[in-house]
Amino acid sequence: MVQDSIYTFCIGGNVFRLVPGCIGINSIAAMAVIVAVYAMVYSLRVRATLLLFVCGVALAIAQNVLRIGVIVAVSLISYDFAMGPVHVFCGYITFALAVFIVFLIGDKLKRRDFAIRAGLPARDC
Repeated sequence: MVQDSIYTFCIGGNVFRLVPGCIGINSIAAMAVIVAVYAMVYSLRVRATLLLFVCGVALAIAQNVLRIGVIVAVSLISYDFAMGPVHVFCGYITFALAVFIVFLIGDKLKRRDFAIRAGLPARDC
């Protein structure tokens, strides 16, 4: 079944169609869930949770832009390869990278929260 495109563009003679399932909404939703679970497990304060949520959503959007950019760049070399394995695996790889960065940010926020709760200056964490 062919889905209707939200946006269609042409680069280097190759036609690309962005369809509803590929625009990144699933990445944003998954990142929001990951951030919520992370914040709950580590009992982050509301301020840290909101900051981590904003970072997570921004990284999910950046991850999707990077994914599309990689697919387009690879298509200039080989369209079939770009639409095959690169299209399939690039989203997983870039999403894993985004989650890793969110965990790094979350770790910094977690250390800061624990330091504040312990009465230590936040700049020492």
